[in-house]
Amino acid sequence: MIVVASALAAPRSAAAETQLVVLGPVAATPRIDVAKVQKVLDGAEVAPRNARQIEPACAIDPRCLAAAGAELGALRVLAVSVGRTTSDGVVLDVLLVDVGGSDLLSRRELTIPERRLARELGPALKKFVAEAPVERAKVLFTRGNQHYNLGEFVHALEYYRRAYRAMPLSAFLFNIAQCHRKLGQHADAVTMYQSYLVGVPDAENKALVESLITESRASLAAEQRAAAAADKARHDTELSAAEKQKAEAMRRAKEAEAQAEAERTQAARIAADLDLYNKHPARKWAYIGAGIGAVAVVGGGVFGMRARDAQRAFDDAGCGDPTERLTQAELATCRGDRDRGERAAMYSNVLLIGGGAVIATSLLVFILDPGNLERPEQARAQLSFTPTSVQATVRW
Repeated sequence: MIVVASALAAPRSAAAETQLVVLGPVAATPRIDVAKVQKVLDGAEVAPRNARQIEPACAIDPRCLAAAGAELGALRVLAVSVGRTTSDGVVLDVLLVDVGGSDLLSRRELTIPERRLARELGPALKKFVAEAPVERAKVLFTRGNQHYNLGEFVHALEYYRRAYRAMPLSAFLFNIAQCHRKLGQHADAVTMYQSYLVGVPDAENKALVESLITESRASLAAEQRAAAAADKARHDTELSAAEKQKAEAMRRAKEAEAQAEAERTQAARIAADLDLYNKHPARKWAYIGAGIGAVAVVGGGVFGMRARDAQRAFDDAGCGDPTERLTQAELATCRGDRDRGERAAMYSNVLLIGGGAVIATSLLVFILDPGNLERPEQARAQLSFTPTSVQATVRW
């Protein structure tokens, strides 16, 4: 780091470099007459005096003066207040404030004999305006060096900036650039190095500064490449994640569609099979025959019960007992019961045998239904032959 204290020893006029506005004079107490001081200020040609009225408290408050200076478009404000009058002369309290940083550059108490006020006030204020920024810049620069040597570059940068505001010397820009470089703020460092060379084109450390500019630009380019690579990696990661999610969603959609298609195909095949299975006319006649056979079997059962009742009546009347002596009427009843029982037994046998035969035939038709033969994988009935037997298998 280059120490620029030597540059502070030969400053140019602060009034020539900045727009200075004089506020006041302000009386510290109502009993003080400031008319004479005001007249002297108007003729002192230190800087333009603004007629704006300020409160006594504002005349000694740097923030209030900075706000007033900002409203007036000034870079610095010189405030003059008349504190008191003593036997030695008029006591003036003067403040020089940097508007941009709201920084008090200097505050000084001037005592000028009243009879020499017109002759000495102007030169005293000009000297104060010229010396105050230099003294303040030296203090701030020294504090900045202390922080820089301790590696506290953030604080050092702040003090160097304040020193530059107090006394805008190009040499300060080198120290500001150094702080930016140490903090990794390479773009700002390059800007400050270049500003330094513009202000000091024949600087003794020009070669060093140019090498630092090259180094900072290389670091800045590396940071930009790293940032671009990080952005690309983040973008690729986000894109990859999005693509994976999209691929997974497409896979699930395809699986769902395939499952739905398989279910539709299965349902259509089952419907077609059932339609084919139920369209054969033999199956209808098998159902009809089975129904008729069942009715016949039931009828045979009914007639069988009647035959049993007739047999009981015949036996109860003793018609079959040769030892019983029956009357003609009883014999006639016995013959009636016998005839009725024989007829009922005959009907029962016919119906049972016929109904059973019809049911058996219907079952055989059901087993041999062509629908079963056309759909062997879903056959409900199967008839198999062996050399010694015939086997019927029914699946429900």
